[in-house]
Amino acid sequence: MADCSDKRFEEMLHAYELGMLSDDDREKFEMHLMECEVCFEKVQKLMTAVGLVRHDSEVHAVIEKEAARGDDQTESDPSEVKASIFKRKLWPSLVPSAIVVALLVVLILKPWQIEISPTQEAVAIENRLAIMYFENLADPDDEHNLGEIITSLLITDLSESEYVSVISSQRLYDIARIMGKDERSSLDRETAMEIARRADAKWMLLGSIHQTEPYFSLAGQLIDVSTGDVIASQLIAAEPGDDIFPLIDKLTTEVKNDLTLPSAAMQEQDRMVADVTTHSSTAYRYYIEGIDYFDKFYMDEARACFSKAVEHDSTFAMAYYYLTRVTSGEKADKNLKLASTYMDKVSQKEKFYIRSLQAAKASDYSGAIEHLEQLLKRYPDEKEALFLIANYYYSKRNIEKLAEYLERVIALDPFHKSSYNMLAYAYHFLGKNERSIEMADRYVALAPDEANPYDTRGDLLNRMGRFDEAIESYEKAVEIKPDFSSSRLALIYLNLFRRQYSRAEERVAEYAESGMENAESQANLYLSHIYIFRGETDSALKIIDMELEKNRSGKNYSLLGEGYYTKAMIYDGLGNYDRAIEYIRKAEEAVSSDLPSKSLSYKHAEIVFLARAGKFDEAERFLEDYGSRTEDIPLRVGRYYYCRGVIAFEKGDYKTAISELKQSQEDRKSYSYLTNYLLARSYIKTEQYAEAIDIFEENLNNYDLWRMYYGIQDSKTYYYLGLANEKLGRNEKAVKMYDYFLEIWKDADPGFTELADARQRLKRLKNRS
Repeated sequence: MADCSDKRFEEMLHAYELGMLSDDDREKFEMHLMECEVCFEKVQKLMTAVGLVRHDSEVHAVIEKEAARGDDQTESDPSEVKASIFKRKLWPSLVPSAIVVALLVVLILKPWQIEISPTQEAVAIENRLAIMYFENLADPDDEHNLGEIITSLLITDLSESEYVSVISSQRLYDIARIMGKDERSSLDRETAMEIARRADAKWMLLGSIHQTEPYFSLAGQLIDVSTGDVIASQLIAAEPGDDIFPLIDKLTTEVKNDLTLPSAAMQEQDRMVADVTTHSSTAYRYYIEGIDYFDKFYMDEARACFSKAVEHDSTFAMAYYYLTRVTSGEKADKNLKLASTYMDKVSQKEKFYIRSLQAAKASDYSGAIEHLEQLLKRYPDEKEALFLIANYYYSKRNIEKLAEYLERVIALDPFHKSSYNMLAYAYHFLGKNERSIEMADRYVALAPDEANPYDTRGDLLNRMGRFDEAIESYEKAVEIKPDFSSSRLALIYLNLFRRQYSRAEERVAEYAESGMENAESQANLYLSHIYIFRGETDSALKIIDMELEKNRSGKNYSLLGEGYYTKAMIYDGLGNYDRAIEYIRKAEEAVSSDLPSKSLSYKHAEIVFLARAGKFDEAERFLEDYGSRTEDIPLRVGRYYYCRGVIAFEKGDYKTAISELKQSQEDRKSYSYLTNYLLARSYIKTEQYAEAIDIFEENLNNYDLWRMYYGIQDSKTYYYLGLANEKLGRNEKAVKMYDYFLEIWKDADPGFTELADARQRLKRLKNRS
């Protein structure tokens, strides 16, 4: 299908589907449908939804429930809607807005067969409490986020009780959004009651901030959700000079006293809320801001906020927890150690998160999942736990489980951006590319002003070979956020893989000026890869050496490791295996200095270079040790068999090499450029030329980031394609491949034997024609 000539309206499609357009934009979009056949055809697919309205009992039930609420809205019969309606009437005239919201939620969730059935009567789960957003009457603009801070602290404090089940603020907010209420602070009592009913709460606490100077004053109302009766009211005032934490402790005590809890609830230990969070209100404010940035994937800003939080409270365990998640290497190790050290200063729920992260950092993903499953037994609505479990199943390369847990997240929150993000990738891995792009587009519709949705869509379009569209999407990401590093990097390597060297160099220059951390040093390393792809290894080595010297003095171990690894790969491509061994060991040393747990990161490469140097005893001894430390991690198991394949190849046992490399692919459960490359070369050695061509072409059609690190192999691929086609008698194709190889390496340094051989073969083939 052709694209719409007006990108504005094409980008509105999924926002329209999700019911997220403003009234003005919705009307403009529907008027556009009268003129644009492309968009009209796409919207007709949405009319499948109308088919559901006509025939699906689940949708009918939701509509009937919403319609029964009455109000003053005009009734209409959705079963009479026809596909031509968009040329006659606008959507708002068809179905009352409340029904539209409910219908859209069902339609969003329909592909997963997930049910969300809001209850009209409160089926109260024993002792289940919904704490609604505290309205700041003293400062309606709530400049310091006190409403959110107080709500969060109170939920944390009351959640410590074993006798009351406090519904998370995120769960309540998710229900509000399903109802079309996006603002936490603008919920009237009737709406709040409905949210509490849908959350199956027995009680609801409404609150407000009445005074902040010269002391804090809070008011609360505890309401029976089934009757709407006020059970009790609370009015709490702090002592002059007190911060917010003692006030929360007082309110918690009063609320527990007012609830009909077992007498044992009054006897349980009730720690002060500051003892399970932080004693600094400023630190907590930065922490709350950091969480907001973290949810948007703005990791630099999140890191800055969490760092500010621990500046104000050096024992703030949960700030260290999140710092672990937004840092790497030695910094992440240090932050996790501090989170663990101060783990006695967090809530029971948060202890599960820290222990799970400890297991994950040790690559024990099964253990990480188990800790979170334990958390879910007590806090079944904990969306973040479900989402992290999905992530850990991805680390285990279990895509089916990944999708299962993402579906559970969406059941709680059909607007959960991160789940649509991951589902887009999951569908791609499952070979459902159209569905994958649909999920990416929904992610864009949910967060049109954030960079990551466009980055995700760019990644997926890239993987599908739709490179111009991918570049357009990446450019949109950096337009929104100029320092969004993954999109900046993608714009470099997409041009590099297409051999558009000048454009790639321009993108490197833009990266250097982006303002990101270590941007100039990182950009220079990326520049070295452009020279490597051209075969100009001397120039690449000079750039790398300059950056290595700079990063040695600054002890930037991550960049040191990357620089040494790149040098090792250059010498491997040049056939100087002793130098390759020397530099890969320096890379290992650098990353081990930064993060000892990553000491195996480059060990497989060292084994490969030892084998190529003919040092088989040493290679096999190291491989035996490596094999004992794979811990069933798919990446490590795959690398183990890759090393076995390399050793067999270097010994001239090409059939065994093929078997080992195939095993590597199976166990790794993900694409590997180098495994494919050596497998194709093994097929050439065994005269299976057609199979070799298929794999080499697969590598060239894959625009994965890691391909950037294999510039010599990538360029030599055209030489091997020429060779394989020549052996099959496809002389015209062979000439084309040799010609292209010699063109892209026209300025290559001398010493590559493939250059001379390609020239001879090309000359011989042309003389025959």
